[in-house]
Amino acid sequence: MAVVSCTKAPEVAQKTLAVQSEVAESGNSVQEPTARDRWQALIRENRFASMDQKLKAVNAFFNGFDFVEDRYLWGSDDYWATLSETLGKNAGDCEDFTIAKYFTLRELNISHEDMRLTYVISVKTKEPHMVLTLRVDSSRELIVLDSQNNALLPVSRRHDLVPVFSFNTEGYWLARYDEGWSGERIGSAGKLSLWHNVLQRMGDGQSVISDG
Repeated sequence: MAVVSCTKAPEVAQKTLAVQSEVAESGNSVQEPTARDRWQALIRENRFASMDQKLKAVNAFFNGFDFVEDRYLWGSDDYWATLSETLGKNAGDCEDFTIAKYFTLRELNISHEDMRLTYVISVKTKEPHMVLTLRVDSSRELIVLDSQNNALLPVSRRHDLVPVFSFNTEGYWLARYDEGWSGERIGSAGKLSLWHNVLQRMGDGQSVISDG
C-alpha cells in the first residue's frame, strides 16, 4: 500500500534545494553543525529527560527541517526516507519526519509498543497526511506529534484529522476516531511495502543512523 501525501508548492521546494546547493558549494571554511551533529546532541541532552520533554524536543527538532516533496528531494512520487537519509538531507515530508521522530524516540528508550505512525486525512484539505501517535501512560489519551502543528495535543482535540490506520515495527492496525484512534490489528508491518522497505534499509529497524 502506498501513501501519497504532504504536498508543497514546487517553487518553495525548488528554492529550498537551491539554497542547500549554494551552501554545499560555497567555500566558507566555517563548519556549521550538521543535522546529524544536532541530532546526536539532541540524544545526549534528552537521554534522561522526562517523557514530556523528550516529546517536545523531538517534535520541535524535526519540525524545524525544510519541507520538500519527494519528487524534488528523491526524484520519486512517493519515497519514505530512513532517519539517516532525512538527517543527511536536512529535509523531507510528513512521512519522513514521522519516521524520524519514531526512531529518535526509540533511541531515547521509548518503546515501540507506545508509538504508532498514523495515516490520517485532513478535514480541511481532504489530503492524506501522517503523524506519530504516542501513549504517555495507560490513563491518558494518545498524543499527536504532527509536522504541521507544533502543539502536542491529545487525539480528542485533533478534530481536524480523521485517522485511517496505524503501524509500527510490530504490526498494522485500523484507527477509528470514536475509539480514540485505536482499532483491531489487521496484519504485520510487512503489509505496507514502503514501510517494509524502510525497515529493510535500516536492518529491520535495529540500526538507527548507520545507513546512508
